Amino acid sequence: MMLLRCYYRRLRISIPGDALSANPSLREKTLVAGYIARAAATLRAEGVDVYGPPGPGFDVLMSVLTYLSYPAYLRKLAFPLRPELRYAGVLPPVTIKELNEGFVDREEGLLFKVGLVVACEHGSNAVIDVGEESRIRAKLKSCRKGSLVLVAFDKKRKVKKVIGMKRGIWRGAYLGFEVRYFKTIYDAIEYYKREKLKVVVTSRQGEWPGKLREVVPGDVALMFGSPDAGIPEKYPDVDVDLVVNIIPCQGVKTVRLEEALWASVGLISSLESGLCE
Repeated sequence: MMLLRCYYRRLRISIPGDALSANPSLREKTLVAGYIARAAATLRAEGVDVYGPPGPGFDVLMSVLTYLSYPAYLRKLAFPLRPELRYAGVLPPVTIKELNEGFVDREEGLLFKVGLVVACEHGSNAVIDVGEESRIRAKLKSCRKGSLVLVAFDKKRKVKKVIGMKRGIWRGAYLGFEVRYFKTIYDAIEYYKREKLKVVVTSRQGEWPGKLREVVPGDVALMFGSPDAGIPEKYPDVDVDLVVNIIPCQGVKTVRLEEALWASVGLISSLESGLCE
């Protein structure tokens, strides 16, 4: 049996602040935000970025994405009850193995687990919850309550070091995505170019999806438009590397964002594993 190679690369998913505006109820908004998070994790994205003016459901979108970006064992601790997470119980599972169970890294042979700083004592002495019976105590250069960290254990379960949280693919493990907000689409694109990511816009006005071969596999920011208008219609002056139509022969009038995102999952995964060559 041929083993498929999983490429190390950087990928960011970029969606508008009004992404949930077409979904009428809080329950539906919650579910769609969950589908977006699950698709991003399936693609091993390092970030889900939200850009532009907030629309209806913006708070739900940001809350659900951030909630699902945390290990399951830290969610109740990190997110007290709030209206936006009322229907958190119906969210699709986003089970990222390394994020939830820890992993042994390839460089040092240490077991890394994600922890949450729950208290800072005497300045830089951190109390860290890693989802176990006993909390960890460690001295940090900068202790910030509520921040995520990576705690490294040796084979005897002794703490060797504590480092800042990593996202995306790090030392062979996928550690989920971060969530960022950009006030404008121009701010988001400026950030992507600074990070040397190829900016790809999805639109029904775009080119044949095979054009993705020019940038995949590689470091990419994949951008999606609003429910009421695509990026080329709304922002005709944006400077991007590629505009593609993910579903060029669509049989329905409009393709919803979460549908386009899941279609992108299949297409990008196929290109990365060489199935479309």
